[in-house]
Amino acid sequence: MIPDCPNGPRAAEAGRAQAMESDRFSNSESGMVVQEMPNGFSVTLPPQGLVRGSHGLFVFAIVWDAVCSALFVGMIIARKQTTKGPPLAPFLLFIVIFFGVGVLILLTAVNMGTRRAMIGLVGDVFAIRRTGLFGTREWRWNKADIRGIALGPSGIKVNNRDVPELQITDRGGRTSGFFSERSEAELLQLAAFLRDKLGLAASPFPDSRR
Repeated sequence: MIPDCPNGPRAAEAGRAQAMESDRFSNSESGMVVQEMPNGFSVTLPPQGLVRGSHGLFVFAIVWDAVCSALFVGMIIARKQTTKGPPLAPFLLFIVIFFGVGVLILLTAVNMGTRRAMIGLVGDVFAIRRTGLFGTREWRWNKADIRGIALGPSGIKVNNRDVPELQITDRGGRTSGFFSERSEAELLQLAAFLRDKLGLAASPFPDSRR
C-alpha cells in the first residue's frame, strides 16, 4: 500500500500509478529491478548469462577454438608420421593466430555475459555504473544535459545483423552506448522507461534500424 500524499488525492493517485509502472517494469522477463526513491530512482540490471548475454558469441568462440586446436594437434601428429612436406612452422603460426582471435572473442563474450549494471537518478545527477570482467566503470550526466535516449547499433554484428545498444546523447552531441548484451525488446523497454523518468521526448527512431 502507498500512503496518501499530503498534497492531495491527485498526487497520491500519481504516486500509485508510478509505483504500478515501476512494479510492472521490475516484474518483466528482463530481470531488471526498479527502486523508487524520494529524490530519484535506481534500476538494477543483472547479468544475462554467457549464451544469452553474448548473443551466441560464447558458443561461436568455443567452436572456433576447438577447430583450431584440432587442426593444431592434427598437424603435429601428421608431421611425426612423415619427414617430408613443407615446413610446419608457418602453418602452426597461422593456427596460433586464429586461436588467439578465438580467445579474444571468448573474452568479449564472457564480459558481455557476466556484466551487471546499475542506473540511477539522484536529484539532478543521472549515472550508470557497469561492472564486468575488465573492472568497473561509471558515467555521470547532469539531468538537464541529456538530450535523448534511444537504441542504436553497437558496432557488433552477429549473423550479419547489428547488435543494438542503449545510446545516451548529451546536449553537446556526444553519444555513449551501453548494454549490448541485452535483447532489443528489453532495451526498447528500458529506453522508454528512462525517457519517461527523465522527461525526454521519444526518439524518432523506434528501434536500432537507423
